Amino acid sequence: MISQKIERAFVCENDVLLLRNINDVLTNTNKSALCTPEAQNKYDWCSSGHCAYWVLEDLIQFCDFAIDVYRNKISRLEEKWNYHQDQSLPGGVCDMTLFYLFAQEHKIENLLAVKDGSVFDDNVSTSTNNSENEYKMDYSRIKSIRYQNGGLHAYNNIREEWIRLNVIHFSGTAKRLIWLFESSFFSKSPNLRNAVVLLLKLGYKVMQK
Repeated sequence: MISQKIERAFVCENDVLLLRNINDVLTNTNKSALCTPEAQNKYDWCSSGHCAYWVLEDLIQFCDFAIDVYRNKISRLEEKWNYHQDQSLPGGVCDMTLFYLFAQEHKIENLLAVKDGSVFDDNVSTSTNNSENEYKMDYSRIKSIRYQNGGLHAYNNIREEWIRLNVIHFSGTAKRLIWLFESSFFSKSPNLRNAVVLLLKLGYKVMQK
């Protein structure tokens, strides 16, 4: 970003389906933003960068922050690591841990919170986005997503309304479902799409045996 003189940048992983022009979505965003769910268990310390909006100054500060933690404050990471070991829990310390700690100390916006009637998806396979059980799930165990008013929407249980999706995150094995949502036909045919999802999941389980 420095060499290319880029002051602001939106970054997303390759399993994220971008549904809208990001310049339109983030037009009123002046701060850096990460995906930091409010619903977190003890020592989750999770802030995902699968979708992130970085202001150059903040990104430089994050790099300095990460180096400082590893050099001078490693006990903060050891605290989380030891908890996972003691409780026999999966996970531990990764980039999302450092993103989380950085977001607690700096003015970082949360892309998982509904803003201006739209939201960034955390994981298409879970009902939790910013809050627990926030979004309705279809029987195929993916978020209930429907095409309406020119875009894809997910049903928010808390607000009791359909929320426009800016992106859908196909984390893990859900990556093989991306093409179903890229297709305008399947996007507008949720029942058929759910049937195909179930068949794909069944096929994957069979191949794993």
